[in-house]
Amino acid sequence: MATVSSPETSRVRWATLLVTVAVVAALLSTTALSWFQANRAAELIVAAQGNQLRAAAARGLRQSRERPVWLAEFHEDQAPEGLIAVAIVREDGLGPSVGDYDLAPLLDLLEPGVPLRLGSEIALLSTPRRRGRRGQARRGARLLLVYESAPAEALRAGATRTLGFGWFAGLALLVLAGVVWRKSLAAERDARELERRRHLAALGELSAVLGHEIRNPLASLKGHAQLLQRKLRDDEALEAKASLVVEEALRLERLTGRILAFARTGEANRSPQDLPALLTALISRLDEPRVELDLAAAPPRWSLDPDWFPQALENLVRNGLEAGEGPVVLSARLAGRSLVFEVRDHGPGFGPEQRDRVFEPFHTGKVRGTGLGLAIARRVVEQHGGTIVALDAPGGGALVRITLEPST
Repeated sequence: MATVSSPETSRVRWATLLVTVAVVAALLSTTALSWFQANRAAELIVAAQGNQLRAAAARGLRQSRERPVWLAEFHEDQAPEGLIAVAIVREDGLGPSVGDYDLAPLLDLLEPGVPLRLGSEIALLSTPRRRGRRGQARRGARLLLVYESAPAEALRAGATRTLGFGWFAGLALLVLAGVVWRKSLAAERDARELERRRHLAALGELSAVLGHEIRNPLASLKGHAQLLQRKLRDDEALEAKASLVVEEALRLERLTGRILAFARTGEANRSPQDLPALLTALISRLDEPRVELDLAAAPPRWSLDPDWFPQALENLVRNGLEAGEGPVVLSARLAGRSLVFEVRDHGPGFGPEQRDRVFEPFHTGKVRGTGLGLAIARRVVEQHGGTIVALDAPGGGALVRITLEPST
């Protein structure tokens, strides 16, 4: 039974994802734009505050005769407005200054009239003021101001918090969308698995009924055909026809056995088994020189159903033998606490469309195949609480992997 996702469920899932992405994109773009606008507004506030301080200092500087005294008074008056330090800059370097700040290194960093952020402080060097007397121009003194702007910093901090919240909310929405997506896929897989099990259960019941109904008349048919074959030994033509009836009866008997094996329900009858001995006996029973056994990393014992699990492995090996002329390798190894069996052949491998269907009952690409060998293998593995997957082997061929957990 091919399992495909419901178109309606898929559309809802994609619609939810696209809406979430659109909302996240709108949220992130809005918060980023707000952050840029807030930073621009903060720069305007810083520039306006610097211009106010510079204008007030310029007026006081023109009116004052004792600059050191004026600087101290100006610093004291403007400290509540954020002024940290102030200095007069002459043509030959730094002049009188007030404030606990190392101003000398700033002279090489500042461009006149352009505020410079120094962490939470702002430094501003006023533009040269030209004044002339009797037609002669000379450069006036410049001011170096260091101040902090609480409104600008508050605006920046608020914008940064908003941006951080927006990105956090966007990330949270994306994570939530991912969780919903995964849960939707998991729910869909569970629904498909439930439907598959229901289908197999119904098919198993039907197979059991058919197998039992066919077995008794088939046994009678085979017995009478064998008697007839012995009676007709003197007539080669009639004996050949009777032999054909016997062979077909035997083939139907084997098919009936496979149908009943597939219909088998219940838990596996597990008990600790000598794993190397069990697999070696399986290879001996197959009596096929192309089969190779790799037990280098196999544990000495494992809890298995001694009747049905070898049958599952035999089905996989026979399937590999029929797939190509190359060797078939059966290996067993420990992977953590799990036991992993692998059957690899050198045939054409599984196509993408086959991997999901090879374990379905009655699905086969062979002319005379029944399509029950791999289905029985999966039924036995699932009764052992394990998983079975069909893969393409590296370098070509098919690889069937069985993973069993320790029995509790």
